[in-house]
Amino acid sequence: MIFLLCLAGAFVGGAIYPPTNYDAITYRLPRILHWLHEGHWHWIPAWNDRMNYSATGFEWLMAPLFAIFRTDRLFFLINVVSYALLPGLLYSAFTMLGISRRVAWAWMWLLPTGYCFVTQAGSIGNDTFAAVYFLAALVFGMRGWKNGSMFCACLCMLSAGLLTGAKASNIPLLLPIAVVLVPGIWRVLVCSGVRGRGQILSPSAPDIPTPASACPTRHTPHSTRPFIRFYQFTFAVLAAIAVSFVPLAVINIQHTGDWSGDPGNTGKMKLSDPASGIVGNGLQLAAGCLAPPALPIAGIWSQFGRQVVESPYLARIHTGFPRLSLALVELPSEEGAGLGLGLSVLLLASAVGGILFQPRGIRAPLAMVVGLCCWAALGAYMVKLGSECTARLVAAYYPGIVIPILALAPQARLVTRRWWKILAIIAALSAWIPLALAPPRPLLPVESIFGLAGRMGAPASIIKRTQTVYSVYGTRNDNLATVREHLPLPARTIGFAGTGDESELSFWRPFGQRSVVDLVPANGHIPPLLGVDCIVGSQWGFNDRFGLTAQQFAEKTGCQIAWSGLVSTRAGSAPLRWFVIIPGGTRQSTDFR
Repeated sequence: MIFLLCLAGAFVGGAIYPPTNYDAITYRLPRILHWLHEGHWHWIPAWNDRMNYSATGFEWLMAPLFAIFRTDRLFFLINVVSYALLPGLLYSAFTMLGISRRVAWAWMWLLPTGYCFVTQAGSIGNDTFAAVYFLAALVFGMRGWKNGSMFCACLCMLSAGLLTGAKASNIPLLLPIAVVLVPGIWRVLVCSGVRGRGQILSPSAPDIPTPASACPTRHTPHSTRPFIRFYQFTFAVLAAIAVSFVPLAVINIQHTGDWSGDPGNTGKMKLSDPASGIVGNGLQLAAGCLAPPALPIAGIWSQFGRQVVESPYLARIHTGFPRLSLALVELPSEEGAGLGLGLSVLLLASAVGGILFQPRGIRAPLAMVVGLCCWAALGAYMVKLGSECTARLVAAYYPGIVIPILALAPQARLVTRRWWKILAIIAALSAWIPLALAPPRPLLPVESIFGLAGRMGAPASIIKRTQTVYSVYGTRNDNLATVREHLPLPARTIGFAGTGDESELSFWRPFGQRSVVDLVPANGHIPPLLGVDCIVGSQWGFNDRFGLTAQQFAEKTGCQIAWSGLVSTRAGSAPLRWFVIIPGGTRQSTDFR
């Protein structure tokens, strides 16, 4: 019932409110608009490099919806459907790995109430939906292994490819997938006895083939066609590569010289010091996963976290991990939430109980092996990548890293204890706080609630901060509408000169009637403005791109400033001045150095 309420709340929130995910607004939606405007995928001349080198898995799901319906209001359905699939996939994966059905049944409902899953269920974030691909790869890999089914093995490879195509940071998860896929491929390609597609093992058959039974002696018609199986395998491998991150990695090498697309590490996400990666990511993962469902003193905590990061004790760690941050916000959000305090405490209690209670030992050896491989994959991520959003970026890892805890023998008894059930219900119910009060999609009348809190004596600073946050999130989907209102009426091609963290999405509206050209410096010159009806940009953006003020830019290009004004686009930053500039008669490339 709690999961059903979370699913319904996510659907209602996504249906009522427009999408406001920061990464999506900044570069993932604009890149789709650029592709559709040109009629094909292309390398976009953009100041925001993420527009090109970031994984495109979620975008390939959004693009058809936008091409058909010409709106961004349906994109949330991708995550809602993915969220609805989680319980069944969790149960299938856990039980097929040998975890007790009773334990799997409890956790198939509990794990999806993690704050990262709940807050992204109604959004267009591209982190948690990849957990579906990971779990599907495990399930189909196990079915291919058990049943000797080439069809299931192929689906496992396709799921693994889609997993990396959704986010390059998921690449280490190929390790646990390989543990269940390789034996299945061996059985299908090498062993002579191959069960047909869709055939299920009899109840008396062992869950996992032993070395003696891995190659049955009974022959089927399929065993006489090894070349067909090989061609099927080859086709599946090529299809999996096609939907993976590999094609984009090749394109990134062609355009930037580096498979990741960031050879100079301008994003400061690549780590060279493994110790800094392990410690820094460990601290951020702990902070994200232990965040309570509401934290009114988030400002005090963030200041404390900043002091800790800048302390001499973490000097080396901070040097090797430039983006290290322990800051938290008042409510867990889709842009940074981890599992959350409730589930983290429950997992910790389950781990301690699994070690101390009788009978001790491991109930599912295969589950333990796969789970430890998931931890190894997480370690590989932590060594190589460093972002302030670790708790969110590893969302697809969570189903795997809980497996070793659930594989402990006492878990089947533990989940029946009254204290465990009460703790589990509290942990699951706590997810409704960030879901119902989420600034992008509040399900409760927050203005009335915080107005009442103010009348009851709540600090004015907290009330003011709350009003600012909800106001900014309420307009984030079209946060530069004020600037767009001052564009010349006939303007159809808009030149954009914001920073890499500012969105051009508002200037594509109304969709299908306008296009945006990103003004990127070329060899130290302002690009030609031919065909551009007007230019929009922030004071910070003009300086970031060209080293000029908006006034200097207008003078050097023979343009004139038609409008300027302050616009607030982020809750944690002061308003920035934006400009609308109309080109003059001469529109040539101008040296600004």
